Amino acid sequence: MVDITSNVKTIAAKLVPKSAQTKQSILDLVRNDPRYSQTRSVDWFKKKINEYGGNSPEAKYDLQQKTKQHQFTRFLPGAMYIFKYDPKTKADLPYYDNWPCSLMFSLTDTGMVGINFHYLSYDMRGRLFDQMNAIAIKYHNNQQQVLRLNWKLLSNVSKFPMVRPAVKQYLYSHVRSKLIRIPVEEWKIAMMLPIESFSKKSQAYVARDSGQQIRKVISGG
Repeated sequence: MVDITSNVKTIAAKLVPKSAQTKQSILDLVRNDPRYSQTRSVDWFKKKINEYGGNSPEAKYDLQQKTKQHQFTRFLPGAMYIFKYDPKTKADLPYYDNWPCSLMFSLTDTGMVGINFHYLSYDMRGRLFDQMNAIAIKYHNNQQQVLRLNWKLLSNVSKFPMVRPAVKQYLYSHVRSKLIRIPVEEWKIAMMLPIESFSKKSQAYVARDSGQQIRKVISGG
Protein backbone atom coordinates (compact mmCIF):
# COMPACT_ATOMS: atom_id res chain seq x y z
CA MET A 1 0.00 0.00 0.00
CA VAL A 2 1.39 3.42 -0.99
CA ASP A 3 1.63 6.02 1.78
CA ILE A 4 0.43 9.26 0.24
CA THR A 5 0.41 11.28 3.50
CA SER A 6 3.85 12.82 2.96
CA ASN A 7 3.01 13.72 -0.64
CA VAL A 8 -0.22 15.42 0.41
CA LYS A 9 1.64 17.45 3.06
CA THR A 10 4.29 18.47 0.54
CA ILE A 11 1.71 19.62 -1.99
CA ALA A 12 -0.27 21.47 0.67
CA ALA A 13 2.84 23.26 1.89
CA LYS A 14 3.54 24.49 -1.64
CA LEU A 15 0.03 25.88 -1.94
CA VAL A 16 0.27 27.90 1.29
CA PRO A 17 2.17 31.20 0.95
CA LYS A 18 5.51 31.15 2.77
CA SER A 19 4.45 34.11 4.88
CA ALA A 20 1.60 32.01 6.24
CA GLN A 21 4.07 29.29 7.26
CA THR A 22 6.23 31.62 9.36
CA LYS A 23 5.83 34.39 11.91
CA GLN A 24 7.37 36.85 9.46
CA SER A 25 5.31 39.17 7.30
CA ILE A 26 5.79 39.40 3.54
CA LEU A 27 7.71 42.62 4.14
CA ASP A 28 10.19 40.79 6.38
CA LEU A 29 10.60 37.85 4.01
CA VAL A 30 11.44 40.04 1.01
CA ARG A 31 13.78 42.33 2.95
CA ASN A 32 15.65 39.35 4.42
CA ASP A 33 16.27 37.86 1.00
CA PRO A 34 20.05 37.83 0.24
CA ARG A 35 19.56 39.82 -2.98
CA TYR A 36 17.37 42.51 -1.42
CA SER A 37 20.15 45.08 -0.94
CA GLN A 38 21.74 44.35 -4.33
CA THR A 39 18.83 44.95 -6.67
CA ARG A 40 16.69 47.90 -7.72
CA SER A 41 14.73 45.86 -10.27
CA VAL A 42 10.94 46.22 -10.21
CA ASP A 43 10.65 42.78 -11.78
CA TRP A 44 12.73 41.24 -9.00
CA PHE A 45 10.49 42.77 -6.31
CA LYS A 46 7.36 41.58 -8.10
CA LYS A 47 8.81 38.06 -8.47
CA LYS A 48 9.76 37.83 -4.80
CA ILE A 49 6.43 39.22 -3.59
CA ASN A 50 4.64 36.65 -5.74
CA GLU A 51 6.92 33.89 -4.40
CA TYR A 52 6.08 34.77 -0.80
CA GLY A 53 2.34 34.94 -1.41
CA GLY A 54 2.00 38.72 -1.62
CA ASN A 55 -0.49 38.47 -4.47
CA SER A 56 -2.78 36.05 -2.64
CA PRO A 57 -6.23 37.00 -1.31
CA GLU A 58 -4.82 36.46 2.19
CA ALA A 59 -2.05 39.07 1.80
CA LYS A 60 -3.85 41.92 3.60
CA TYR A 61 -4.87 39.62 6.46
CA ASP A 62 -1.29 38.40 6.69
CA LEU A 63 -0.02 41.97 7.02
CA GLN A 64 -2.56 42.82 9.69
CA GLN A 65 -1.68 39.74 11.75
CA LYS A 66 2.12 39.96 11.47
CA THR A 67 2.85 43.68 11.70
CA LYS A 68 1.18 44.40 15.04
CA GLN A 69 4.31 46.15 16.36
CA HIS A 70 3.92 48.66 13.51
CA GLN A 71 0.18 49.28 13.87
CA PHE A 72 -1.08 52.64 15.12
CA THR A 73 -4.23 54.71 15.33
CA ARG A 74 -2.74 58.10 14.44
CA PHE A 75 -1.17 59.41 11.24
CA LEU A 76 2.21 61.15 11.24
CA PRO A 77 3.35 63.33 8.33
CA GLY A 78 6.27 61.83 6.42
CA ALA A 79 5.33 58.22 7.16
CA MET A 80 3.98 55.54 4.83
CA TYR A 81 0.86 53.60 5.85
CA ILE A 82 -1.29 50.73 4.63
CA PHE A 83 -4.88 50.76 5.91
CA LYS A 84 -8.48 50.03 5.04
CA TYR A 85 -10.50 53.02 3.85
CA ASP A 86 -14.13 53.75 2.96
CA PRO A 87 -14.38 57.10 1.07
CA LYS A 88 -17.07 59.53 2.15
CA THR A 89 -17.81 60.54 -1.45
CA LYS A 90 -17.46 57.06 -2.98
CA ALA A 91 -20.82 57.37 -4.78
CA ASP A 92 -19.41 60.26 -6.81
CA LEU A 93 -15.97 58.81 -7.49
CA PRO A 94 -15.23 57.02 -10.79
CA TYR A 95 -13.14 54.53 -8.79
CA TYR A 96 -11.34 54.31 -5.44
CA ASP A 97 -8.91 52.17 -3.50
CA ASN A 98 -10.18 50.46 -0.34
CA TRP A 99 -6.63 49.54 0.80
CA PRO A 100 -4.31 52.52 0.21
CA CYS A 101 -0.54 52.39 0.49
CA SER A 102 0.10 56.07 1.04
CA LEU A 103 3.02 58.30 1.95
CA MET A 104 1.39 61.02 4.08
CA PHE A 105 2.75 64.53 3.74
CA SER A 106 0.12 67.00 4.97
CA LEU A 107 -2.06 67.18 8.07
CA THR A 108 -5.55 68.74 7.89
CA ASP A 109 -8.20 69.36 10.55
CA THR A 110 -10.10 66.24 9.51
CA GLY A 111 -7.46 63.95 8.03
CA MET A 112 -4.32 63.58 5.95
CA VAL A 113 -3.20 64.10 2.37
CA GLY A 114 -0.81 61.61 0.84
CA ILE A 115 0.52 59.86 -2.25
CA ASN A 116 -1.22 56.52 -2.80
CA PHE A 117 1.15 54.47 -4.95
CA HIS A 118 -1.61 52.06 -5.97
CA TYR A 119 -2.85 54.60 -8.52
CA LEU A 120 0.39 54.20 -10.47
CA SER A 121 1.67 51.34 -12.60
CA TYR A 122 4.38 49.19 -11.03
CA ASP A 123 7.05 50.74 -13.24
CA MET A 124 5.95 54.23 -12.18
CA ARG A 125 6.03 53.18 -8.53
CA GLY A 126 9.60 51.98 -8.99
CA ARG A 127 10.69 55.20 -10.73
CA LEU A 128 9.08 57.33 -8.03
CA PHE A 129 10.77 55.32 -5.30
CA ASP A 130 14.17 55.65 -6.97
CA GLN A 131 13.80 59.44 -7.10
CA MET A 132 12.89 59.52 -3.41
CA ASN A 133 15.65 57.08 -2.52
CA ALA A 134 18.29 59.20 -4.23
CA ILE A 135 17.49 61.98 -1.76
CA ALA A 136 17.39 59.57 1.17
CA ILE A 137 20.91 58.33 0.36
CA LYS A 138 22.25 61.88 0.13
CA TYR A 139 20.74 62.92 3.47
CA HIS A 140 20.66 59.57 5.25
CA ASN A 141 21.69 61.07 8.61
CA ASN A 142 18.75 63.50 8.74
CA GLN A 143 15.38 61.82 8.22
CA GLN A 144 13.37 65.04 8.61
CA GLN A 145 15.46 66.68 5.91
CA VAL A 146 14.86 63.66 3.70
CA LEU A 147 11.09 63.89 4.20
CA ARG A 148 10.96 67.65 3.58
CA LEU A 149 13.07 67.38 0.44
CA ASN A 150 11.13 64.38 -0.82
CA TRP A 151 7.89 66.31 -0.64
CA LYS A 152 9.45 69.45 -2.14
CA LEU A 153 10.66 67.23 -4.97
CA LEU A 154 7.42 65.35 -5.49
CA SER A 155 5.11 68.38 -5.20
CA ASN A 156 6.80 69.92 -8.23
CA VAL A 157 4.29 68.42 -10.67
CA SER A 158 5.95 70.01 -13.68
CA LYS A 159 9.12 68.00 -12.98
CA PHE A 160 7.45 64.89 -11.54
CA PRO A 161 4.01 64.65 -13.16
CA MET A 162 3.52 61.05 -12.00
CA VAL A 163 2.60 62.44 -8.57
CA ARG A 164 -0.62 64.16 -9.70
CA PRO A 165 -3.05 61.20 -10.05
CA ALA A 166 -1.75 59.62 -6.83
CA VAL A 167 -2.38 62.51 -4.42
CA LYS A 168 -5.44 61.69 -2.28
CA GLN A 169 -7.08 63.02 0.89
CA TYR A 170 -8.16 60.68 3.69
CA LEU A 171 -10.63 61.50 6.46
CA TYR A 172 -9.91 60.13 9.93
CA SER A 173 -13.59 59.26 10.33
CA HIS A 174 -13.53 56.95 7.29
CA VAL A 175 -10.45 54.88 8.16
CA ARG A 176 -11.68 51.33 8.84
CA SER A 177 -8.63 49.61 10.32
CA LYS A 178 -5.50 50.25 12.33
CA LEU A 179 -2.69 51.93 10.40
CA ILE A 180 0.23 49.73 9.40
CA ARG A 181 3.21 52.09 9.45
CA ILE A 182 5.87 50.90 7.01
CA PRO A 183 9.53 51.25 8.08
CA VAL A 184 11.53 53.36 5.60
CA GLU A 185 13.70 50.41 4.60
CA GLU A 186 10.57 48.53 3.52
CA TRP A 187 8.87 51.29 1.49
CA LYS A 188 9.68 49.79 -1.89
CA ILE A 189 8.40 46.36 -0.90
CA ALA A 190 5.18 47.87 0.44
CA MET A 191 4.46 49.96 -2.64
CA MET A 192 5.01 46.90 -4.84
CA LEU A 193 2.60 44.67 -2.90
CA PRO A 194 -0.45 44.02 -5.12
CA ILE A 195 -2.90 44.56 -2.26
CA GLU A 196 -4.81 47.41 -3.87
CA SER A 197 -8.56 46.87 -3.77
CA PHE A 198 -10.20 49.15 -6.32
CA SER A 199 -13.96 49.52 -6.52
CA LYS A 200 -15.79 50.26 -9.79
CA LYS A 201 -12.67 49.78 -11.97
CA SER A 202 -9.72 47.40 -12.19
CA GLN A 203 -6.17 48.27 -11.18
CA ALA A 204 -5.14 48.02 -14.85
CA TYR A 205 -7.80 50.58 -15.80
CA VAL A 206 -6.69 52.92 -12.99
CA ALA A 207 -3.03 52.67 -14.06
CA ARG A 208 -3.96 53.52 -17.67
CA ASP A 209 -6.10 56.45 -16.55
CA SER A 210 -3.29 57.74 -14.36
CA GLY A 211 -0.92 57.40 -17.32
CA GLN A 212 -3.22 59.58 -19.41
CA GLN A 213 -3.34 62.21 -16.67
CA ILE A 214 0.45 62.19 -16.44
CA ARG A 215 0.82 62.63 -20.20
CA LYS A 216 -1.56 65.62 -20.07
CA VAL A 217 0.64 67.26 -17.46
CA ILE A 218 3.73 66.62 -19.55
CA SER A 219 2.11 68.08 -22.67
CA GLY A 220 0.78 71.09 -20.73
CA GLY A 221 -2.86 70.05 -21.22
